[in-house]
Amino acid sequence: MRAVLIVNPNATSTTPAGRDLLAHALESRVRLTVAHTDRRGHAIDIARPLLAGRVPAALALHLAVLLAYAGATYFIALALTRRRLLK
Repeated sequence: MRAVLIVNPNATSTTPAGRDLLAHALESRVRLTVAHTDRRGHAIDIARPLLAGRVPAALALHLAVLLAYAGATYFIALALTRRRLLK
């Protein structure tokens, strides 16, 4: 079974730790893809074709946004870790 977790990173109740915990729990049961929204109505653009059994038209854009968030998070974590280790 496959699932898509659509996350609004700007929501005040969404934390990276909470998102990761939920994603980890779901990954143990289903093949999970995490998609981040980047504008108003973006969640609908992601979900509508999936519900119809089609691949989203702008799949490359959605993957690019996901990779950008992952890359930014990685480099921020790397910088903070280096700064902490060099103190």
